[in-house]
Amino acid sequence: MKSPRWSAVSQSAFEWEREALDFLRDNLPDHEPWRAWSNFEFIDDEGRVNEVDALVLTPACLILIEAKSRPGSVRGDAYSWTWRTEGREVATDNPLPLANRKAKRLASVLRRQEALSGRHGARITPWVEPLIFLSKVSQRPALDPGTAKRVVLRGEPGKPDDPGVIGTLLRADELGFGRRAAVDSTAARQITKALEQAGVRPPGRGRRVGDYELEQLLGEGDNWQDFAARHAATGVKRRIRIYPYARATTPEARDRLARTAQRESRVLEGLEHQGIQRVLDYREAELGPALVFEYDPDALRLDRFMSRRLEKLALAERLDLVRQLGEAMAYAHGKRLYHRGLAPQSVLVRDADGASPRLQVTNWQVASRAEGSTAGAMMTAGTLHVEDHITDPSKIYLAPEAATAADVGAAQADVFSLGAIAYHLLSGRPPAGSPLELPAKLREGNGLLLSGAMNGVGRWLEEMVRAATTPVVRDRPRDAREFLEYLAEAEREAAPQEPMPVFVTDPATAAPGDHLEGGLVIKRRLGQGGSAYAFLVEQEATGEEFVLKVALDDAHADRIRAEADVLRPLRHPNIVRFVADTTIAGRPAILMERAGDRTLAQWIRGGDPLSLDLMRRFGEHLLSAVEYLEQDGVAHRDVKPDNIGIAKAVATGAYRLVLFDFSLSRAPLENVTAGTRPYLDPFLVDRRPPRWDLHAERYAAAITLHEMLVGTPPTFGDGLTEARFIEDEATIAVDRFDPALRDGLEAFFRRALRRDPAERFGNAEEMLRAWRSAFSPMDRAATAADSIEVIAPRLDRTSSIAEVGYGVEARAVLDQMGIHTVHQLLGVPRLQFRYLTGVGDRIRKEIRERAKRLAELRRDLVPGGITEDDGGRATLDRLAEQLLPRRPAGDDRPEDRILAYYLGIDDDAVFWASAGQVAAAVGTSRGAVAEALEAARTRWHKSADLNAVRGELSTLIERAGGVATVDELAVQLLGSRGSVREDDKERMRRARATIRAAVELEASVTPTRFISYAEVKPEASAVLVSASPENAEYARRLGRAADKLAAETPLPSPGRVDDELGVVPVPERASALTAERRLRLAMAVSASAALSARGELYPRGMKALGALKLALGTLANIRALSQGELRARVRGRFPEAEDLPLRPDLDALLEEAGAEVDWRDAGQDGVGYYSRSIADSGSGTATLIRHATFAPAQEATPDVLAARAIEDKIVFAAEKGVFLALTVEPRRARDAETELLRRFPREVVSLERLMLHAMRTRAEERRIAWPKALTADAAARDSTDFKNLLRLAAEAAPRVAKEVLALRQPALLTRPGLIARYDLMTMLDEFSQASGASGGPPSLWLLIPQATPGRPEIDGAILPVISAANWTRLTDPWLANAHRAGGRSAARDITLDVPRITRYVPS
Repeated sequence: MKSPRWSAVSQSAFEWEREALDFLRDNLPDHEPWRAWSNFEFIDDEGRVNEVDALVLTPACLILIEAKSRPGSVRGDAYSWTWRTEGREVATDNPLPLANRKAKRLASVLRRQEALSGRHGARITPWVEPLIFLSKVSQRPALDPGTAKRVVLRGEPGKPDDPGVIGTLLRADELGFGRRAAVDSTAARQITKALEQAGVRPPGRGRRVGDYELEQLLGEGDNWQDFAARHAATGVKRRIRIYPYARATTPEARDRLARTAQRESRVLEGLEHQGIQRVLDYREAELGPALVFEYDPDALRLDRFMSRRLEKLALAERLDLVRQLGEAMAYAHGKRLYHRGLAPQSVLVRDADGASPRLQVTNWQVASRAEGSTAGAMMTAGTLHVEDHITDPSKIYLAPEAATAADVGAAQADVFSLGAIAYHLLSGRPPAGSPLELPAKLREGNGLLLSGAMNGVGRWLEEMVRAATTPVVRDRPRDAREFLEYLAEAEREAAPQEPMPVFVTDPATAAPGDHLEGGLVIKRRLGQGGSAYAFLVEQEATGEEFVLKVALDDAHADRIRAEADVLRPLRHPNIVRFVADTTIAGRPAILMERAGDRTLAQWIRGGDPLSLDLMRRFGEHLLSAVEYLEQDGVAHRDVKPDNIGIAKAVATGAYRLVLFDFSLSRAPLENVTAGTRPYLDPFLVDRRPPRWDLHAERYAAAITLHEMLVGTPPTFGDGLTEARFIEDEATIAVDRFDPALRDGLEAFFRRALRRDPAERFGNAEEMLRAWRSAFSPMDRAATAADSIEVIAPRLDRTSSIAEVGYGVEARAVLDQMGIHTVHQLLGVPRLQFRYLTGVGDRIRKEIRERAKRLAELRRDLVPGGITEDDGGRATLDRLAEQLLPRRPAGDDRPEDRILAYYLGIDDDAVFWASAGQVAAAVGTSRGAVAEALEAARTRWHKSADLNAVRGELSTLIERAGGVATVDELAVQLLGSRGSVREDDKERMRRARATIRAAVELEASVTPTRFISYAEVKPEASAVLVSASPENAEYARRLGRAADKLAAETPLPSPGRVDDELGVVPVPERASALTAERRLRLAMAVSASAALSARGELYPRGMKALGALKLALGTLANIRALSQGELRARVRGRFPEAEDLPLRPDLDALLEEAGAEVDWRDAGQDGVGYYSRSIADSGSGTATLIRHATFAPAQEATPDVLAARAIEDKIVFAAEKGVFLALTVEPRRARDAETELLRRFPREVVSLERLMLHAMRTRAEERRIAWPKALTADAAARDSTDFKNLLRLAAEAAPRVAKEVLALRQPALLTRPGLIARYDLMTMLDEFSQASGASGGPPSLWLLIPQATPGRPEIDGAILPVISAANWTRLTDPWLANAHRAGGRSAARDITLDVPRITRYVPS
């Protein structure tokens, strides 16, 4: 092709790119309507810069070509590619999604041009398609089907069947590009003119931000683009993020865009951590506001690093990467900064090929900086667009609730991402194949289970990942700092059992058990800050524990020395004690006392209520420390709950606050941004001159005290605008103060937080006096006994009217009105009390005024309504409602019956019934069926929701390789859209019906993207939805091959199955499939084959004997199994095989299968099957003689005696059916459950799941949107939303009680947290009374994770009406069976043949 048909807008600077373009130019046709443009850029409608290698106008459409000239071979999927060149592998993003976006943007730009508007010729709608040209690759790349059809090589130009780039362009219309005969010579001239009007230009022109020249595009988002940039004078490399002004059409919009960029800059303000990429500057540029970041051209993204190097890393190296990421996020969380989009794509790896790769978190554009130490649960948002989940690989690392805009729970969303990334780093596998698969995987294991993906997983490592990724937000670690506590245990567990002393020279790689200079041994790694590493260490000589702080590097050495100089002379009980300064690996370090096991921030976040006495004392401690520092002329500069430890006095056990981290003490006074928001005085910049002062120190102390009292800092104005830009004074949470102290505390904080520092307290001593004065009412006599201010704090929703303090007459009136509880009282409109008839004014006033005051004092008790807000994407329930016409009740027409049967909605309907089957079943003619369907299609065409399902199905089918079964699509629709129905059959029925309606709708439009294929043969078990008949035929062939394999004896190995399916002939024009997709499709289509839990292909309905023989390996090396456990294990392995029979038939079957087991009615582990090859301790019945080592009888230590007493109480409760509350340390809760069920088999019932199920059912009955109810759980207890939630919980509680009281076998009740949270503790009293009673459950036990010994309590609520005989604490000696080792306890084992069942209720 010659000029002018070939238009080189500019010459490429790269030889390999010029060579690829020359190849195109030399082989393209040189006649109408062909045209080509090379090496240009355009600005799209959003202001983004888009570079184009080549744009070719063919008779079918415009084709945008992205040329890739890297030699070697390529493999990849829809997200990333791996290039292998001369033995070296390089990971890159799949270039097709970006090329596709460019094509759509260019089409949008061209549509706006006058040349195509129809004013000067025919109106033309430009059609632009993407194509990837691999000019240096000679071997066909191994890519996913969706990408492969858009990737071409050089091919063999001139040959009729040329598969290369030229052949593809010549046959563009035949291959599905554009539209046949869409472009003629006239249209070509118009398109050429439109490109000129669009302003295409040479790349790089005008691309400059200040002194930086923009280079290649690094990445982009909805409203930003990242470029590599070079400083024109110094040559320094930077990454520059631009927010294009083209998105803003008004001055106000431009201002909002600038504020967006400034906000991203502000959230990273003041951060200094090696693991967080810093923003260096904010610039205004012609293209838009821009941010300048650090940039390392050699850094790799973590996802690319994992694909390249992960398999070569040892476990210790992988754990180090997890720790680096965790410490960076812990530092951010300490600064109230939450990423909210953490994924491997947002993490850079520096020195990726070195011995110690270093991680750095980037991409904070959706981050938030929250205020306060509290964290709560977020509502789980539904999938917004299935296309987003298919194209963005980072979404599989995001928490299910991460799409919610709220900041509440952002820390736990980050924790989920930490756990998901840790899962990938440790197992070598991503958390899920796609975001649609993730929810099911999370529900199955209550989080991600490492043991399912790798061998040899330790208990703490498993629990670290599972706890971080549990779908229940409140069950996760509260922030990254708690995640690091799990990691520390996992590292300790993974260390050698008897390690040789290891002396480390680099603190960055130090781990528990390592030895440091000066006789110090690392006990635990505490974290990494902006200037130092922190460790808990032990002095070998004395056994004392200290905190060691070591400078990160030489650049931070002066800060550590300065902090040591500050701490050395300080002597105060509430300031961390300096022990010594030292040197570790040539770096300065500080040894100081340990400031307690947890910080004030952790206490606040933990939800543990502080008594008024502790609040007063903690405030005195903090202000006393500030006063001491003030008198000594020492500045702390970062007073906040995270820098305050809570320690216990050795002698008295009393708590004391300890202020630590003086790293900012020597910061320049002119630096008014040093510190942490919201504790940093926002008005420092308004001082003249702007300088830090002691007023700012006292301001930080006041913010900390306010947060300690109510859980959140105070706010200014709307809580969003910068305080210094508005005139409001601080908003104090007065209504959350104790009524007796309210006035004094309000006066204290109003003065301490005044905008004008001259109006604040003059010094810390005056502030301390005011604090003590605010608490002085505690020292005076309490108010009258009947005062509502005294009564209100101890009431709950179920409290009786008598407890409210009404007189006899008032109680009688309320009784007549049917008002017996606080909940009922506060639900009555006060106007109703005003107009009571037959009641004197005095009584009316008493009732009205006391109820009004109670509502003011306890807003959390006031009931209200929760309204449904269903403005989002249509669920399957909403879609199902649109399938049949809406008619009045009783108006049941024949066409409705036809449609219900055809869609499979009726219970008796045949799956995917044909028109003939429908006519026969309904008793009508085929013509009537056709008419009903035609009317339905007309109505469905008007439904935007059903048309959206068509597009979603098209995308899902394309991703599945062009074909999928109806049930496969139904499962994915349920994952993306959801259903509130609990019955799995009903959920599936609705999904299938929706798919059939969408298929019918698709068949009535042109072009048709997919069609269903249902065979009438009896053996055909699956209905296919396919993009072509060839793809459907290929699926049928795979299914028949699987049927044939399943019939073989013995069963084929997984490797042979893969080989056999791989040689199934692929019809011409059918899509090739990956091995995994082949297997899944074959199983889905097969009439008789199934897949075991271990990936074995077997026949559905396989005989019980065959299943038992194959499963014998899973029963090996187990001493004893109950009948239920043995049957469950075989069933778990082969879920679609014939069930094993019960005894005595099971005994004969085991004998026939060759199982070496015997049934015992009494054994050491209870009734069950016992192995013949594993002897019992103390038993002489085994056929295999073993020389056992016998231990002497256990010494009767106090711990052993206490464990025996616990055993006796449990045995008695099991025999008599007595209710028993069992408390245990939270970290041992899972061990306790396992041991209890092993020794005393019983059903497991999760009260939390039952409660959520009952609440959801009640919400559905009241037409309340369940996501709305979940959102209310995150609200403050005194908010209207939370009160409404309490009302919903109270209405759901009887269902829970009914289900528990209906149990007819012993049960262990677990997870009781919601019972206390929703004020339903009286339910437990009902359970305790019913346990073992006539008509009640035979035995109910309640397992309560509780940190401290003492009477059982749940979240601070004491269990009601419970005696010492009804509770005990499970100690470590009991869990370790210390009372049963060697000698035997007086208590005997309880051997109840009750299989362990976990009652699962979908939530």
